[in-house]
Order: sequence, then C-alpha cells, then structure tokens
Amino acid sequence: MGSRGRKSNAELRMVAASSDGGLVNLGGRPKPDKSLTKRQAEIWIDVTNSLPSDWFRPEHHAMLAAYCKHVSTYEELSEQIERASAEDWVCDDEKLEVYRKLLAMRDKECARLVQLATKMRLTHQSSYEALSAATAKKNAGSGRRPWQDTDYEVK
Repeated sequence: MGSRGRKSNAELRMVAASSDGGLVNLGGRPKPDKSLTKRQAEIWIDVTNSLPSDWFRPEHHAMLAAYCKHVSTYEELSEQIERASAEDWVCDDEKLEVYRKLLAMRDKECARLVQLATKMRLTHQSSYEALSAATAKKNAGSGRRPWQDTDYEVK
C-alpha cells in the first residue's frame, strides 16, 4: 500500500541508480527514443528524471530527442576543440581554419540546444514569474532583500 496524498517535489525529482551504476528512468516518465545513442539516452533520462513525471507529453518527445542529440553533439565538438587547442595549431593556417570551424559549429549547436531548452521550459528563466524576475533584477547587486525595501530610515 502506497503513501497517501500528493508526492512531494523531492519524491518527484528523486533519481534512481541501477545495479551497474547507470541511471534508471523513474516510473511514469517517457522511455528514451529508440533512435538515440547511449549518451543521448543518458541525457534523456537525466532530463526526464529531473522534472515532474507529467512534464513531457507524447507530442514533446521529438523535441526532447532533438535536444538530447544537440547536447551530445555539443559535447563531442567541445572535446574536439579541447584536443585541437592542446596542439600547436597557431602557426598552421589549415589547423587554425579547422579550429575556427569547430568553434562555429559548437556555437550553432549551443544556440539550438538553448532554443529547445527554452521551448521545453528547462531553463532557469522559465522558473521565474514575471513579478519575481523583476524583483530579483531590481535587487540584484544591491545586497538588499525584498523585505528590506523601505523608504524610511529607522532612528
């Protein structure tokens, strides 16, 4: 017999681990698409386990799969850029051009994955309401808290 009432956020966001140390897709969450690679499926599981179980409906699965593919491609390009920057490429025009192309490709992947993350409401920005975002912006850097906003001095 299960517990009564609604599940807490902590219960909804809890991630389970399998016996081999990999992540397990928690109950009620969509299974990774069959077309995804192992790394892309891991990203899928990370994303779906970090959100409430009803966050992704079937019509969102294609967008989530595209997001996972863009994240893995971004990671691969970043690894190639790290390897290229470790080499002596500054004096070689051909290597420098390859390096520039890798940077441009990574920037495009980053833009696409941010765009998809925003559409699926995965970003921090989507967790703010308009009023609280305005308050946070107003108080940013001032060191003041919203409850400290007063127009009078205490003597």
